Amino acid sequence: MAYMDVPSTNTSHASNKTIVLLHGKNFCGATWEDTARRLSQHGYRIVMPDQIGFCKSSKPPAYQFSLQQLADNTQSLLQSLGIESTYVLGHSMGGMLATRFALMYPKLASHLIVTNPLGLEDWKALGVPWRTLDALYKDEMATNYTSIRKYQQATYYVNTWKPEYDVWVNMLVSLYQTAPENTTFEYNMAQTTDMVLTQPIAYEFGMIQPKTLLLIGTKDNTAIGKAWSPPDVQAKLGKYNVLGKETAAKIANADLIEFEDLGHSPQVQDTSALVPREARVAPPNYGVESWKRASPQAPNGYAPSQVNCPSTRPSIRSADTISSEETEWLKKRRANTIDPMRQFLERVNIQGFNVGQYIDKHRSNTSALPNIAISFSGGGYRALLNGAGALSAFDSRTSNSTSAGHLGGLLQASTYVSALSGGGWMIGSIYANNFTTVESIVNEGADSPIWQFQNSLFKGPPTERRIKLLSTVEYYDNLLNTVQSKADATAGDFNTSITDVYGRGLSFQLINTTDGAPSYTFSSIQDDAAFSSGNAPMPILVADERAPGDLIISLNATNFEFNPFEMGSFDPTTFGFAPLKYIGSNFSSGQLPQSQGCVAGFDNLGFIMGTSSSLFNQIFLQLNAVQNIPDKLKTFVSNILVKLGKNGDDIADYSPNPFFQFHNDTNPSAKNERLTLVDGGEDGQNIPLNPVIQPVRHVDVIFAVDSSADTVVSGMPSQNWPNGTALIATYERTKGSIMNKTSFPYIPGQNTFVALGMNNRPAFFGCNSTNVTQGNNIPPLIVYIPNSPYTFWSNQSTFGKLDYSLEDRDGMILNGYNVATQANATRQGATNWPTCVGCAILSRSLERNGEPVPQVCQQCFTQYCWNGTTVETSAPYTPSLIVTEAATKKNGVSKFMPNALGLALAVAVSGYLAI
Repeated sequence: MAYMDVPSTNTSHASNKTIVLLHGKNFCGATWEDTARRLSQHGYRIVMPDQIGFCKSSKPPAYQFSLQQLADNTQSLLQSLGIESTYVLGHSMGGMLATRFALMYPKLASHLIVTNPLGLEDWKALGVPWRTLDALYKDEMATNYTSIRKYQQATYYVNTWKPEYDVWVNMLVSLYQTAPENTTFEYNMAQTTDMVLTQPIAYEFGMIQPKTLLLIGTKDNTAIGKAWSPPDVQAKLGKYNVLGKETAAKIANADLIEFEDLGHSPQVQDTSALVPREARVAPPNYGVESWKRASPQAPNGYAPSQVNCPSTRPSIRSADTISSEETEWLKKRRANTIDPMRQFLERVNIQGFNVGQYIDKHRSNTSALPNIAISFSGGGYRALLNGAGALSAFDSRTSNSTSAGHLGGLLQASTYVSALSGGGWMIGSIYANNFTTVESIVNEGADSPIWQFQNSLFKGPPTERRIKLLSTVEYYDNLLNTVQSKADATAGDFNTSITDVYGRGLSFQLINTTDGAPSYTFSSIQDDAAFSSGNAPMPILVADERAPGDLIISLNATNFEFNPFEMGSFDPTTFGFAPLKYIGSNFSSGQLPQSQGCVAGFDNLGFIMGTSSSLFNQIFLQLNAVQNIPDKLKTFVSNILVKLGKNGDDIADYSPNPFFQFHNDTNPSAKNERLTLVDGGEDGQNIPLNPVIQPVRHVDVIFAVDSSADTVVSGMPSQNWPNGTALIATYERTKGSIMNKTSFPYIPGQNTFVALGMNNRPAFFGCNSTNVTQGNNIPPLIVYIPNSPYTFWSNQSTFGKLDYSLEDRDGMILNGYNVATQANATRQGATNWPTCVGCAILSRSLERNGEPVPQVCQQCFTQYCWNGTTVETSAPYTPSLIVTEAATKKNGVSKFMPNALGLALAVAVSGYLAI
């Protein structure tokens, strides 16, 4: 068995990681040449075998070909090389082999990556006639340059051809023509055709254990046996645009990347188009992470465009319930949270309570089990980084997060994740980049293509990484030109504002593309296989309605939410939802007139993240104060931005108004063709609780991560800390008619928060489900988690701190991890914190099911629940670092991720970086 063993050529990024590349049926190990070079440059050892019967390996005249045998051969090779753990990447037949290898050797295969694998469907079961080995052998003997090129052009390259493809045709031709091995080679090819046809892997994906990535060229139509099948059978075969999604949904821990214009060999067909994605990175401990989850579904970049309407024309629905799409999604998501919830509750050790028995008792009725939401406040980069730390603490994929004292798995057990402003940037970025982990971003350091906050929005993306990025001039040219394309769009009259420019800048920082993702839409998340199969929580971003030029927003301002399916409001003013994919269409009275076509592409991901934080528009008006930007460029851009600001366009303009003439009696903006939205925290509700306290969502507990800057003692370390103001704002709002009698726990004033220390440590609100504001529903229990200084002074200024060194960025994130875990339960008095988190999760469920509260939970509620005490006098808040350097070293709270992470792996599809 011949093989190539290629060492790393990048000693500065030596990763001690190995990847095995498994070739397809019409390929050799050498076909991976370009990929292997890229992987080697990024610090990886590459092993590329030629399987028995192929290329440089022996071609036995009598051999029992099976996927198991080839997998065993590969395992024996790796064992002889002393390799105990490896990434496995397979293409075509190699994808089948890689899958079988991962099943046979799950400890050896740490991650599985397959690109356009064969065997995703059972061709024989679909009607492909069986063919004898002799007949297959005759087919192979008739193979020549013309037949090879004809086949590859139709299936591999979408009926196109480039001169560089000839090298792979000629490689095969030489094998078919070079004596004396050509005869046995032809017979071996007949045997492997029979193997591929009769040994599908379609039934095995549910058993896959390693983290898996599918890379699919959707124009592929490969199907073994199609050529000799009847037309009706041929019509059913090889639909990779469907097979990729179906397969991803079968695998418990899988991600899917689709290449819309590529065929069976994405890694060969268009390497030049994929080279800029070289910087896509992810952590070795999680696998292929930082690829996009949102996708470029906008038909014409940033400019909204006319598209064909679906058979059921889009319309505006009333907000008396959740959407039918969310209802169907919930059936899958709630079921998928059961096992992670069980594992989490077992880990936190609720003494005297049989978690398994309780979960199993109610498994068939998910509504009886806890329904969890997490909410991340606004607060600019401070909120992004503190929230990121908390998110990483809740994420079981974070290294060590499921150890004693930690909270990993809470994210996997949650149904909803809401966010606004800086918290919305964080959540939007995580979903835009393959629902990646915070750990992966942190450990890539300067190599990460996202979260390079040492370069502010004013300066654009950094240029020191190993890919060509925009100069400052090109950066601003890109921002302004893409925004102008929206203004010039022929699909309708679309107003632009500073939010458009600002959102484009955010995209360069937060989304892993080199062009700022002008085609990436928020609604595209609904089509992702992992989200649509219920394997990730639903992201919800929040904004407020505000007329241009208005300076103050009251608590009665209409709150809007954006989820992957819709945008709209539960407030009695608008009380309606629009299909997010088609906002930009000319709705009137809730309908799309027959004379109007459908418009798509309006819901740009950066624009929606910018909408949720449009208070930050004002920073762009200060461009003249920024250094290191050419004066000519500064003057030109500033004139444009200041003009927009003077026009009152410091809002996000959602014209045409989807809710035009909708609920005219209650909706103040129903008669306006413009709908203008701003930062979701401008009404004081800086924690986006509104979407997840709605009775129709039946949430039981909300983990509210507060990174607000409520304290404003200028020049003192006591400024920019939260003091409960955001919770108070939502509490006050629920006392009015704007909340449609939605109940909420009683919340004390700011002085009480500070005096009782509830702004410095977690606190529970709503422990008594009957002692709440107006309404007939039982509101969620609120677990309030305020930003506090554990290992880093995390009270950075919202507007005064717009760039962060990597050290400060990582210090903020680490502090946020410790905020959520109370220093991994090592803070004085907090050794029971994980247990008490479990009790908070169970509280409403136990009550609903008439189950007794465990004694340990009663103790938790005594400790963490606000007991009704109020304090009227104000007191100074001058915190100190909670964790000393000595305690940090002793308890390990300075590190929640291993140093080994952060090295890049160029994945096989034309140099994509996987790890």
